[in-house]
Amino acid sequence: MNYLSYKDAFSALVQENDGVLPDLYETVTLTILCHPAEAPPIATVADVVAYAIVETSEEFRVAAFRRQPASPVSATGRFAGPYLGFEHIMEHATTCCN
Repeated sequence: MNYLSYKDAFSALVQENDGVLPDLYETVTLTILCHPAEAPPIATVADVVAYAIVETSEEFRVAAFRRQPASPVSATGRFAGPYLGFEHIMEHATTCCN
């Protein structure tokens, strides 16, 4: 059987087995169009499940990556407190109890 994606093949396997995933060691003869040529061939139901999980996780990762970033803090912001120079910080450090 030919499928466009691993998720389609997974859905077909479950549907053919009356809504239950077949035994993971059961052999299958599937052709998945997006399966890379250099990848090991799909031989069992476990292979289909593993590739479907990877395919789904890639989709979630891409969706998370497409989120708009929060607006950056402007570089022209001003601090409310007075500028503390190095001498002032050292003086404070020497008089501090800790």
